[in-house]
Formats: sequence, structure tokens, C-alpha cells
Amino acid sequence: MHDVRVLLIPGGGNSGPDHWQTIWESHDDSMERVVQVDWTGGTREQWVATLDHHVQSSKRPTVLVAHSLGNIVVCHWAAAHAGNVIGALLVAPADVEADWPLEGSLYQAFRPIPMKQLPFASILVESTNDPYLTMNRARAMASAWGSRLHVVGPLGHIGSASKLEHWPDGRRLLDEIAQSQPVRSDNADEGVDLR
Repeated sequence: MHDVRVLLIPGGGNSGPDHWQTIWESHDDSMERVVQVDWTGGTREQWVATLDHHVQSSKRPTVLVAHSLGNIVVCHWAAAHAGNVIGALLVAPADVEADWPLEGSLYQAFRPIPMKQLPFASILVESTNDPYLTMNRARAMASAWGSRLHVVGPLGHIGSASKLEHWPDGRRLLDEIAQSQPVRSDNADEGVDLR
């Protein structure tokens, strides 16, 4: 992992002290948080531009580790930008096209979700009881993005409330992505992992 840079991309409201992203960052100096100017507002363009600034700030191979809305930021970034990104760990994407976002909220600003293959390897991690993403939508996103789907069981939104601490399963998936080769063009459905 030492030759790979990891960008942590939190969702709305940032990741608090008990979030696995924060714990990972505090124990690994190869990880850097993408800090948004306004964690509860701003525009889609601002969030994507902030991510792009971080990606372009280094020529080292980069892995993106996103949670919640951060995943949708990654997809909008990938649809319009390029950089030295070799892979992404996409944890509990927030389905901003569902009914839960409040009218006029930050989440609605990210509609529509880009549903096209990502130009790098990716694993989409989903729990069986995420209130912000159904299993059917997780499968649709994984298929569209070319991601391998990894289901972790009933962990809610896989955030602070899930009390994952160092989340070793997630670190194993991150290590796998960090060793990725360029994404293949074969059928993403073959990579579905329901362990």
C-alpha cells in the first residue's frame, strides 16, 4: 500500500470520529481525506471539483474510498474527468434518486446518478438493510459501473452507527483494489460476490 495513495471521500455531513474512514485515516499516513467546503450544502459541481483537485494534486497511483454520497461524487467525477485513479472501493452508495432525499437538499443536487462503466476497477460494498439503498438498486449500480458487488450482511448504512471500528473486511477489499489491474471490458455480472 505504500506506493498507492488512498483518497477517502465521505458523504454528506462528513465522517465522524467513530466512522471507519476516520479510524483508517488516523492509522495510515497513505490516506488523505477529501475535505469539502460545505459538508451539508454547496453544489454538485463544487463537490466534484474538490475531488478533482485532490486527484490531480499527485501523480501517484490513487485508490478512491467513498462512502454514501461520496460514491455519487466519484461517479460524477469519473464521467467528466480523468486522473491517475487505479480503483475505487464504493461503500454504501446513497441512492439519491430514491424517495428519502428532502426537497431542495444537497442529495437531490446529485440527480441523475451516472450509470456508466467506471474507467477503473471497483468493488461496491452493500449491506442487506441499508435504508438509503435497496439491494435491487445496488445490483443495478454495480452492473452499470462495472463493479463487483460485495454484500456484507445487516450493517445498515455501513457508517458510524455500524460500529465497525477498523473494519478489517473493508481493509481486505481495499488491499485487493490497490493491487488491481486496469478494468476489463467483460460482463460485470460475472463478478457478483454475495458472500
